[in-house]
Amino acid sequence: MPDDPGFHTILLHPTFDRHLGTLDFAYDSAYGVVRSSWSISGNTATWKLTIPPNSKGFLPLTPDQVGAFKLDDKPLSQSSRVHSASENNGQIAYEVPSGSYQFAVTLR
Repeated sequence: MPDDPGFHTILLHPTFDRHLGTLDFAYDSAYGVVRSSWSISGNTATWKLTIPPNSKGFLPLTPDQVGAFKLDDKPLSQSSRVHSASENNGQIAYEVPSGSYQFAVTLR
């Protein structure tokens, strides 16, 4: 993010595409590996995400998108693992602390 260089804060903006099917991306940052991978089955994308130590993810979502994301079989608003960080321009941004996550995302 421009106001926090050096991969302390990682902007998360997954674009799940049925045409791609699966994707696996890794970047070796100064704090460790940032990994984002997903696979799609039917109307659900399974998104696996790793944020390295001393970093955090920033996941801005529209109100429509928020309802599509689940973590540990719970809506993001009910998860104790991610936190609503801010609301701006109709988007809700979630802070994702360092760690490994598996999201289920309903595709439309």
